[in-house]
Amino acid sequence: MKSIIPTITLILISLAGYSQIDLEQILKGTEAPPLIKDVRKFMDKRSPISTTFDDASYEAPVLYNFEPAYQDYYPIHLQPQTSDGGYRLRSGVYSMNLNSFCFRGYTHGPSRGDGHLYAPLKGRKKDLIRKILERYTLSTDVRQRDVQVLIWAIIAGASFDELGSKYQKVLNQLFTPTELISMQTGNFVKDYFLEKLEKLPQISPALQSIINSQKQIRKSVTQNKTYQEIEKIAILSGAAPSKDMVREVSKGRWSYHPNGYFVRFFPNGYPFTRMDVYVPYEGNYKQTRKGKVIQDDMASTQVREVVVNPNGMVATPANRSSQMVGISGKPARDPFFGPKDNEYPPEPTVTQEEEIQEENLSSEEVETEAVSNNEDEYQGQASFKNRQVQIRIWDHQKEDGDIVDIYLNGQLIRQDQEVTKDGYSFDVELTKNENVFKLVAKNEGSITPNTAAISINDGFENYETVLSSKKGESKHLRLKIIE
Repeated sequence: MKSIIPTITLILISLAGYSQIDLEQILKGTEAPPLIKDVRKFMDKRSPISTTFDDASYEAPVLYNFEPAYQDYYPIHLQPQTSDGGYRLRSGVYSMNLNSFCFRGYTHGPSRGDGHLYAPLKGRKKDLIRKILERYTLSTDVRQRDVQVLIWAIIAGASFDELGSKYQKVLNQLFTPTELISMQTGNFVKDYFLEKLEKLPQISPALQSIINSQKQIRKSVTQNKTYQEIEKIAILSGAAPSKDMVREVSKGRWSYHPNGYFVRFFPNGYPFTRMDVYVPYEGNYKQTRKGKVIQDDMASTQVREVVVNPNGMVATPANRSSQMVGISGKPARDPFFGPKDNEYPPEPTVTQEEEIQEENLSSEEVETEAVSNNEDEYQGQASFKNRQVQIRIWDHQKEDGDIVDIYLNGQLIRQDQEVTKDGYSFDVELTKNENVFKLVAKNEGSITPNTAAISINDGFENYETVLSSKKGESKHLRLKIIE
């Protein structure tokens, strides 16, 4: 047993980035089965991306026979957006074709028959990967293929200073210098232990191939090799072997997301994925103590509102040798497969109390409301405990001279306000139990459309969203007071 320990130790240190390796093959001949489980646990914790099919524990059998009609879908990309790339959705069925990424190197591309289930992003570099996807989603000048190379480099264990000038430039487009310094990590022990590991007699051909591929990727990004050249190293040709199938998962299976909605994925290779989202009404479904989702009050029509942030979601295949696909929030070139005349689901039903409030608007308020364009769209609601709130408005992308008028309950409170990168804040009082906050786009700046990120904070809750409008359009939020 003593002769085994150095081998295990070297594997632990040098393979912290390789959760996808078949450890039984790696340790073949060591005669140490009890240690294999411990090695796998260690590697899963230390991998840059450690998500596996075991983490896809959110499958929703309750929706096995749920297949929405084509005409029922609404486009996700047209819904109100948050400042970190998420979307605000209310009860309904939605879809969007998204740019996506390879999250598991040295594997076979997803086949058309593979089912993929939702799993959360895990691993030592999960926060960095998610932040890269969020910045990419909001960017206008960063190419998808360059971000993919960055992700492959991270999976391969490359540090930032190993990147060539081409990929350093991509990092600089996504992060500030201060952020890069805080995220920098060294790899000074890695090459030493890889060299030692390669000389061990227990190394299998599969492991040797992965070690060589990792070295090639790190060398390639240092030399500014192209995406196509690096893809040939990272992606295996042919279909994934059936022996690596954990269990059969049919295409189009729904998963239940912890934030209260259902989601499913249809990858097209790894660069593009169709994501469907179903937001049920409040009370339609509930989770048992064991986490199983079951039907509850299916007669309920109380609208539910959720935030769906695709960035960092993982579409996980049941075949361990197939591609694991990471989802971004950036719409693909053709973002929606559904009916072209479907844009927004119906607004929540107006109650009698709300109708009375609308009727009680003063003539002055009605006149002021009429100043804005008739294209006034509901964009979501938020609830607050405190009537005194602070509102901040800023340009979360590139400052381009957007100008807005701001209304609260029909009163113009800010006129010709420029939306800047630094932003501005002001305090207001929510005088009604339900208040209407509205932005009217006066122009579209130098980059269409007019976009403004908004945060509303009452000291207890902080609500964030992004309103995008064409010139003359207005978007409004409902701000409710919880007594």
